[in-house]
Amino acid sequence: MRNLWKVVEGTDPPSELLKFEPLRGTKALKTATVEIGGKTVRVAVASGLAAVRPLLETLKTTGQIDFDFVEVMACPGGCVGGGGQPKIGGMRRPDDAWRQKRADGLFDGDAKVALRTSGDNPEIQAFYRDFVGEPLGDRAKSLFHTAFEKRDVWK
Repeated sequence: MRNLWKVVEGTDPPSELLKFEPLRGTKALKTATVEIGGKTVRVAVASGLAAVRPLLETLKTTGQIDFDFVEVMACPGGCVGGGGQPKIGGMRRPDDAWRQKRADGLFDGDAKVALRTSGDNPEIQAFYRDFVGEPLGDRAKSLFHTAFEKRDVWK
């Protein structure tokens, strides 16, 4: 959301996007709307692949979903709860309380750093400058963007 704001508006995001609560937490599917560039942007974050199923079912039956942007995180809670994270008590998968504690620590650290958007990261800037070109340009779209079309694959 932060980077989207910066790309569309050309300015640093407002403080409410630096701690955008509607998309945080351990709930499997989180949704929100944000006004950016005079338009309402509808966003969803699916946390864990099971949370994607309702979106896919809607897409399958109607050919569309009610979001402009969807982030899919394979692991419940996102990378904070992923396979490479420390296990509580050995091999047990972290529960929502542990994932939330880890996320709170990451958010606390995020609040203390100077670079708050990916577009401000010098390494990301070099990556675009040296390889990808303009953000949202033809090469970036061909590499990073997905378009959906209705196909008869759900038999």
